[in-house]
Amino acid sequence: MTRLRFLTAGESHGPALVGILDGMPAGVRLLAEHLERDLQRRKLGYGRGGRMKIEPELPRILAGVRHGLTLGSPLAVLIENADHAKAWADRMAVEPVADPGREVSLPRPGHADLTGAIKFGHRDLRNSLERASARETAMRVALAAAVRRLLDELDVRVGSFVTSIGTAHAPAGVPPELWELATEDADELGLRADGSSVRALDAAADEAFRVQIEEAQKRRDTVGGTFEVRVTGLPPGLGSYTQHDLRLDALLARALASIPAIKAVELGDGWRNAELFGSQVHDPMDRGGGGVLRETNHAGGLEGGVSNGEPLVARAAMKPIATVPAALRSVDLATGAPDAAHVERSDTCAVPAAAVVGEAVVALAVGDALLSKLGGDSLDELQAALRRAWQRARLLAGHVFLCGLPGSGKSTVAPLLAAKLRIPCLDLDQQIERGAGRCRSWRGGGGTGGRGRAAVQAGWRLARRAARSAAPGVAAGAAPRGARVPLRAAGEREEHGGAAARGEAGDPVPRSRPADRTRCRPLGAGDLCRGGGVRVPGARGGGAPGGGERSPFRHRARRRRGHHPRRTSLGPPHRAPRLAVRAGRPVRFAGSERPTAARRRSGRAHGAARGSARSALRAPRRRSGGGRGTDGGASGRAVRGGRALPGGAACLALSWTSSSPPARAPAACSPPAG
Repeated sequence: MTRLRFLTAGESHGPALVGILDGMPAGVRLLAEHLERDLQRRKLGYGRGGRMKIEPELPRILAGVRHGLTLGSPLAVLIENADHAKAWADRMAVEPVADPGREVSLPRPGHADLTGAIKFGHRDLRNSLERASARETAMRVALAAAVRRLLDELDVRVGSFVTSIGTAHAPAGVPPELWELATEDADELGLRADGSSVRALDAAADEAFRVQIEEAQKRRDTVGGTFEVRVTGLPPGLGSYTQHDLRLDALLARALASIPAIKAVELGDGWRNAELFGSQVHDPMDRGGGGVLRETNHAGGLEGGVSNGEPLVARAAMKPIATVPAALRSVDLATGAPDAAHVERSDTCAVPAAAVVGEAVVALAVGDALLSKLGGDSLDELQAALRRAWQRARLLAGHVFLCGLPGSGKSTVAPLLAAKLRIPCLDLDQQIERGAGRCRSWRGGGGTGGRGRAAVQAGWRLARRAARSAAPGVAAGAAPRGARVPLRAAGEREEHGGAAARGEAGDPVPRSRPADRTRCRPLGAGDLCRGGGVRVPGARGGGAPGGGERSPFRHRARRRRGHHPRRTSLGPPHRAPRLAVRAGRPVRFAGSERPTAARRRSGRAHGAARGSARSALRAPRRRSGGGRGTDGGASGRAVRGGRALPGGAACLALSWTSSSPPARAPAACSPPAG
């Protein structure tokens, strides 16, 4: 692990368990109750021993959190062992005592009693067995609960369920009615499993598993089993094939194999794949709403040691617990005589609890891989980097984003276009305003000013979640309607939901590059509807490049170098905003900053973007015959190579190269014209 490092300390019957987690980003909401939730889940399971009834599992966060938010400094956690004070205070005392108790000299087959004594030179086997106990995994679950809070903020979910106990196997793995959860929300799938005493997903498996445990209890024996861990929401590109220790599958196998009693790890359909031909194993690819999709997931979300965007699937096999009530044969190390092995209080079956521990170690491994990939020291930085990672991964996305400032017709055209193309429609305007309307700051601030901006950002967060959960091929009308969002904030918000146009309602409308340079021009509402065979009352097409609709305010703006058109609170100062559907390479539109008197006096062109994009925007404009002094009715420039739209560039090419629109819209996911 390169970014997340953790250490645990403590013996099974010692005073407490202690853990330190280093590398946790700042800004993650974390309370002790979040850790306690998973610790209580670890206590679940039919066949557990009496220890689980003794330990309350109440963690204390000692460092790394202030007022409910992580600080970015190491996280320290303490879990006190209630059983220590009741019966083990003298035997596990730190200071020397008069009566330390009887030495353990009969090693248990299958446990670390003997190997630990040989390695460290112990005469009393308790010095080995206390630390080797699975009690240590309680601290790993607590530390992983903090990482899972981070994963939740990044929409990555981890869940598990039991697939077999003894000779009883779940009939179908994930039941068909829960398949959507298995592919979209693994955490919810795990909570469904918690409703079963053996963490099974269906009633038939629950009954069969209980029968196996009861049979082991009658025989005074123990029983093992298998469990499955799933991770959903992972972006492709985690891990690396460049070095052996960077492969994500190797990291996952190591994490799962580190759980006591785990003897085998399977990724995807590993064992079954070994019996089939390659054509039956490898997952065929196709283009879809998430970029390149796979028809199956035999690989378990991993190819070449790198995540591929599909749900990550890992399974682990747990052997029966080594402490068998009907003690096996052993040798007394003190006398050398054969004797029955030492017996400690133990469980009959711990597979349900091991599945929860499996979630924890997988969450730690995945969290480390995410941090290594995305970088960043705070939650905000990680979320922005994750959005960019998803955008890069969706180069062939099937989403259609209608981009333009307020009034360009997105909300009118999107549902009609979606109906024509038979794809779902998601109006992000409504999602944003609905989310913002719930905020007191929006109602109190009237939608403007600092409080209004905070409310709009809250609306964007809701819209981002809605957009991410939408079906592939969404026609989305997007831009905060009438909201006064500053340029930088708008640039950040555009990555959430597809608003590629920046600026306030009173700012100049974004320009596009001339058609002769990109062979792609912006479309008016009428253009788009005619191209898709849809009629909208009152919408007029732009026809040839340069034609277009005029603003109802009839402003005639002079566009010369150093001059900024007169502002008005009624709307755009000149031609109406154009509706642009972009296809092919990722494109973002640059809006406008508010002009300053110094700029007007110096005659500098009003820059539309900061940094490296500004030089591109200062290039001389070409007139396309559209209205007086305008770039064909559009008033901004498209900047290639900038941030991609969410979901990447649209694969539905609705722009054309000739002066007249096509008779019908091209098929979805067709390559862009030109």
